[in-house]
Amino acid sequence: VKEPIQIKKRGVIIAITREAIINDDLDAFTKIPLMAGRAAARAVGDAVYALLTANAALAQDSVALFHSTHANIGSSGAPSVARLDEADKLMAVQKSPGSAESGGLNTELARVIVPRALKTTARTLQAAQYDPAGAAGTLKPNPFANNFVTVSDSRLDATSATVWYATADPNTHDTIEVAFLNGNREPFLESRDGWTVDGIETKVRHEFAAAILDFRGMVRMPG
Repeated sequence: VKEPIQIKKRGVIIAITREAIINDDLDAFTKIPLMAGRAAARAVGDAVYALLTANAALAQDSVALFHSTHANIGSSGAPSVARLDEADKLMAVQKSPGSAESGGLNTELARVIVPRALKTTARTLQAAQYDPAGAAGTLKPNPFANNFVTVSDSRLDATSATVWYATADPNTHDTIEVAFLNGNREPFLESRDGWTVDGIETKVRHEFAAAILDFRGMVRMPG
């Protein structure tokens, strides 16, 4: 069973009267369409991070995205060499659907997705030549140095400042997909002279969908 994805339209029409425009000494109303366009663009990120935090059941097996049955939940703790190694192993031993092979997919960790509270910790780990947890005189090499990309977003902080995620490269493994109608990644913005108001009407529309493709390339770390 494949995970479904259905594009939805999101948008708003903003009407600004002629009187408001004339009396707008600070040009605030002229900025409204730009702000609406930015909000529409941010809706894509909102949809993606909502998939991670909602942890809804997948169509393929009716089991939550992150679940012991999927073997994709790691141990507690902030990003560290030990925790990255654990996440990497969890992904590597995952098997293809219906596979009878003894070995795993050998999927490798490529991205670490963290709340803003863990951004510095993750980036330090990403750039460190040696294991940051080591003590002076007993430093060990950091096997993950510059081997992953840190993605930080404050949307995650709203749910938890400690939970973080590790994922495989989405270009080679199924993780989360964002689809746009006719490939249009940017919001559609259009203005016209008002019909319902004596002024200007601005339309902002964005048509896209985000969906989980598979659980095998993603791991949640409780933090």
